[in-house]
Amino acid sequence: MAVDVKVIGARLVPGVPHKLFEAPFINMGRNQFVPSRDGEKFLAVLRVEQVSSPSVTVELNWMSRLRR
Repeated sequence: MAVDVKVIGARLVPGVPHKLFEAPFINMGRNQFVPSRDGEKFLAVLRVEQVSSPSVTVELNWMSRLRR
């Protein structure tokens, strides 16, 4: 959650809480994400979509193709 804050005179006036972002978090308890040390990014563990495994081609005796 995030809250916008306005400064009015010497007072801080909080706004209405809202979601900072949505992501497919893995439920790891309280700390689903943390700010990075430099404060520029968030670090999180997310679910990824399962994709089919890419195919792998193994070329045997490939050196013989270079001699042609």
